[in-house]
Amino acid sequence: MAVGAVARFRCAPGAEDKVAEILTRLRGDVRKEPGNLVYDIYRSRADPSAIVVLERYRDREAVRTHAGAAYVQAFGEAVRPLLQSDIEVEILQGVGDE
Repeated sequence: MAVGAVARFRCAPGAEDKVAEILTRLRGDVRKEPGNLVYDIYRSRADPSAIVVLERYRDREAVRTHAGAAYVQAFGEAVRPLLQSDIEVEILQGVGDE
């Protein structure tokens, strides 16, 4: 069963472009993961400091594999000092998915 995720980043003032750049580099690796179906990055129109990533994975195992990847861990360490608050991640299950 496919699993969705929404990751929200609240960038420190002036760090928005750097966070977007780091996320864009990460996207290349994530999209190569066999279980990744979608990894799209968006900026909020209402809040310039907010960046949102919409993700979709084949199943829960693919989410675990993604979360444990060395490049995801390195990403977290690189981006954390550029944020106002912790990364918010919400895991979603599709409505009507079996």
